Amino acid sequence: MAKEVDDSPDAEAAKASPGTVIERKLDVKLPAGAPKKCAAKKTKQPSAADRKRVEEGQLALDDLDAMHGQPARRLDEELQALRARGEEERTAYEAQREKLQARLEKALAKL
Repeated sequence: MAKEVDDSPDAEAAKASPGTVIERKLDVKLPAGAPKKCAAKKTKQPSAADRKRVEEGQLALDDLDAMHGQPARRLDEELQALRARGEEERTAYEAQREKLQARLEKALAKL
């Protein structure tokens, strides 16, 4: 909050030009601070409980991957079997259709 001060060294300049901001640079010298002592921090080693949690987590992840692999392989095998069955069905259909087409052409030729 600004206020008017009569005993300021800049009071005369401020009164001479109202509405203008009078700035002055402060020549302040700060005392040199003492250097901070940065002790080398000791690296915190993980506790035995932390290592055990990590090991258990890794084992659980490995088990999950192994359990997922079995159903995935089973589904792949089933998919291959279905594709083979589909191919057999298509081949049988085409053979039967050719026979019926030939029979129909013979019947039409007699008309």
